[in-house]
Amino acid sequence: SQIPSGSDYNITVYDANKSVRGSGTQPGNQSEAVTLFLSAGRYYIMVERIFGQADSSNYRIIVEK
Repeated sequence: SQIPSGSDYNITVYDANKSVRGSGTQPGNQSEAVTLFLSAGRYYIMVERIFGQADSSNYRIIVEK
């Protein structure tokens, strides 16, 4: 995991209507993963710091077709 020790981040996927389609809520600094089967469309991904220090590093998000 590249999440700093002592930190926790969650990831949430929203559809175009801002409805939650899935989330990753692993405890601590474990990597988050969300597996969804979605139709073509517009989606939003939010990465949220739950606790710990803010980190200005880049996020790596993998979307597979």
